[in-house]
Amino acid sequence: LLRGRLRLLGPLVLVLAVLAQSTMFAREVLPLTDRDEFYPVTPAHEFLKKNLGEERYGASSWEHSAVADHYRLRTPTGHEFTSAEWKSLIAAVSPDAQLSPTYSDFPANVPTPGRQPVLDQLSVRYWVTQPMEVIGVSSPTPVPGAQRQPLTVMPGQQATCQVPQGDLRGIEVTVPDGLKPRAQTPTVVQVSVGAGAEKVTSERAIAVNRPLKRGEKLRVAIPDHRFASGPVPVSISFAGKRKPVQLAGRTDGSAVCTAVRPEKGDGLRVVHASAGAVVYERASALPRIRWAGTSEVVTDGPTRVRRLTEGVAPGTVLLDDDSTPAASGSTAEVDVRRDEAETISAEVTADRAGYLVVADSIARPGWSATVDGRPVDLVAGNHAFAAVPVPDGTHTVTLRYEAPGLRAGAVISAVGALGLLALLFIPTVFRRWRRSRNDSVTPQDTSI
Repeated sequence: LLRGRLRLLGPLVLVLAVLAQSTMFAREVLPLTDRDEFYPVTPAHEFLKKNLGEERYGASSWEHSAVADHYRLRTPTGHEFTSAEWKSLIAAVSPDAQLSPTYSDFPANVPTPGRQPVLDQLSVRYWVTQPMEVIGVSSPTPVPGAQRQPLTVMPGQQATCQVPQGDLRGIEVTVPDGLKPRAQTPTVVQVSVGAGAEKVTSERAIAVNRPLKRGEKLRVAIPDHRFASGPVPVSISFAGKRKPVQLAGRTDGSAVCTAVRPEKGDGLRVVHASAGAVVYERASALPRIRWAGTSEVVTDGPTRVRRLTEGVAPGTVLLDDDSTPAASGSTAEVDVRRDEAETISAEVTADRAGYLVVADSIARPGWSATVDGRPVDLVAGNHAFAAVPVPDGTHTVTLRYEAPGLRAGAVISAVGALGLLALLFIPTVFRRWRRSRNDSVTPQDTSI
């Protein structure tokens, strides 16, 4: 609508409007806090970053699981778009995990996390809980009433007690009057178990928003350890507390404490315990990129989920259909060469045909697979994962992702940009051409 140089105002106003709207949007939704404060790296995160590798960890209401992306740690839950098949596996672990269509998080006290076959399939190598959630059974030693007496632990002092020998996962004491930390200052319970080379230390933070109630049991986890001789000495102290803490005690001046032991066959082992988290290792977790020498076709989705929940042999993959060759009892060595967001590559040496299984939700448009550079089918395996058929011998299997519609979108965007340039410059060129044409026409002499 404008003429001359004023025509440049249109694109300029458009750019300024987009910048202003983007800035207003960013201020509303992006965190303005310093990254070091917004995403604090805790000792538990440091442990996971060092030991997790290409596998996953699951968390029981430990943190907002979406922040795992910031720490570069894999987890089966989060704030993201996930397939219906993946959601059904999460629901098989806990039906309360799907909090919204795009957000899932395992709730506290997930039953038997060490004996969950679906978590094995999801390659959940570690299970993380809040410090008060110590998974184990307590075995208290009876104390006659005549031998009981409240024990006051003054700031800077420590209480002592003893527990029998054996496998130990934590220490439990009773706080008759409860424990409320100071504002903005959590109380840290410090525990030392054993002596000499067998000495194990741990701690647990009690936050202001989660104080201990009157008569509540106070559990502190320690890394799993078997004490061959006993009784085992225990000392307990409270940091960050200005007032004394009362514990259930004995007339001899010691505290009444109970050993928390792992339940037989629970499939867990405490490998890290710090003020804010307890990390358990799950011995039965499967590698995220693994070999399946046996295949079985299960066409019904709910049946596949039920089979996976009950437990499927580690070397077996459940296929949706029989469009790819069957595998029957092969073995292979898998050497993962590259494991990135858009490229996965592994060298496979197999004695017979089988499947390379990747426990990621990548059997969908955009992902493709090759064996020694030749395209092969990428099929659904174990309901929500991807499987690549691989013949016997040594082969390089590569999976790559290219966003669907990326090339078409780029072409359309380029054509649109050229169209906008044409709308901007063609009228100007046309007017200049008309002006020059009119100037070149000589007026006729109308005089008589």
